[in-house]
Amino acid sequence: MAHMIETMAWTGPTPWHGLGVQVDPDISTDDMLVTAGLDWDVEKTPLFATMGDQTVSIPTHTALTRSSDGKVLSVVGAGYQPVQNREALEFFRTFVEAGDMTLETAGSLGGGKRIWALASLRDGFELDGGDAVQGYLLLTNPHTPNAALVAQFTPIRVVCANTMAMALAGESAEIYRHAHFTTFDADRAKAALGLARHQLADFHEASAFLASKRSTDEMVRRFFVEVFEPVRSVNDDIESLVRLPRVQRALDALTVQPGAELRSSEGTWWGAVNAVTWLADHKFGRSADTRLSSAWYGEARQFKLRALAKALDYARAA
Repeated sequence: MAHMIETMAWTGPTPWHGLGVQVDPDISTDDMLVTAGLDWDVEKTPLFATMGDQTVSIPTHTALTRSSDGKVLSVVGAGYQPVQNREALEFFRTFVEAGDMTLETAGSLGGGKRIWALASLRDGFELDGGDAVQGYLLLTNPHTPNAALVAQFTPIRVVCANTMAMALAGESAEIYRHAHFTTFDADRAKAALGLARHQLADFHEASAFLASKRSTDEMVRRFFVEVFEPVRSVNDDIESLVRLPRVQRALDALTVQPGAELRSSEGTWWGAVNAVTWLADHKFGRSADTRLSSAWYGEARQFKLRALAKALDYARAA
């Protein structure tokens, strides 16, 4: 079976997915680039087609190839401007060298088609009973068409290493987006960092609110159905949908997830949100390899976004 995670390096405690190579906590951005297997360039290679006994060029498109092994990553429009991995990690360099951020993990997904780096803001908050949440920035650099380089705020709950997905009051968790038809400007990207601090404060307020609102068994059952079966929950019988495997696992997770006994979590909407996030990060999917990709970019991330939005609706109505 093909693996989603191609290469990866990380610092600190073993991450929840248990994948990759451990490196020193004070690693530089240059050394992280090498150790994470990202020290290669993306090259634009001309495309040709064979028509009978003739070979003709295709000027409207070009292939993105990897300098280290010549692998074709994707086919893009001729105007596409790749952001090199080294350029992307420049987003973090100034802050890491100043001690304002810690670069904790970086790697390659999907055979080099998607590069990521995760850095701690070295800031966070604590809910009632010592429930700590730390702020992170997730930088994603795709080497594919129709996908932008994005930096987004990603809170992580310490007790269970849940990577929370955030979208509050209609705003995106993205703090920076770069389309691949302009030149990448790392200095302009760094100017967006203040938005991450603002979003951390917003998430603190939302988390404390969820932790202060009690849930009921009936509402939580409906909540999980709406998170995992949003279309069927509109017309189908809720009681029949409650018996679905994902809903049942979420109900069980309310009491078995790490941190379930904390005052912030037990019987609250914060606990319900984290039941979804814990399953998405640690339990769903065929392996830790596929879970990481899904939790950050795929279906599991959508579960987490939907859980936060719906929990806030229920909490406001409580």
